[in-house]
Amino acid sequence: MTSSPFDTFPRDLLPELLYVSSGEDKGDDVNFAIGIRGVDGMAERQRLFELLLAWVTQERCQEILGAPCLVVPFPKVQVVNVVALGLLTRERFDKQGKGLGRGFLELAKKSLAAAS
Repeated sequence: MTSSPFDTFPRDLLPELLYVSSGEDKGDDVNFAIGIRGVDGMAERQRLFELLLAWVTQERCQEILGAPCLVVPFPKVQVVNVVALGLLTRERFDKQGKGLGRGFLELAKKSLAAAS
């Protein structure tokens, strides 16, 4: 069985607790944000955000997306922004990162289901 970067996805980060947001990308870069939703209590939101932030690293995103990446946390709103630099010159993705971000979460969901 081949390994996937999603094999280490935190079990507490259920995909239904995450959302993806994006704006229109400019130039060759794709950008999307992953955030926490539907969680009661600031302490629990913060705990899940810290799990997300520990997992969404530049190295892991680069491995998944195949492009140099920037990862920018926004802790006040529990969001991690991912920018894949030059990705649109390598592949044909939608001009918004939403589809790419949703695919990111779908892979996480499949990995969690396989581990159950």
